[in-house]
Amino acid sequence: MGIDLADKFVGMYVNDWTLDYGDAGRESIRRFLRRGHEMGVVPSLPDLEFVE
Repeated sequence: MGIDLADKFVGMYVNDWTLDYGDAGRESIRRFLRRGHEMGVVPSLPDLEFVE
């Protein structure tokens, strides 16, 4: 990937949420996995450990 394309990617997708999505983001991941489990897509719910 060239520098220009990398800069475009970072500009489009990297923001403050990338660095720390906080409690709201962690809860979203839990809900996402729980819903996947309820639908049968996620076989078992993992024990999550978030690195801060």
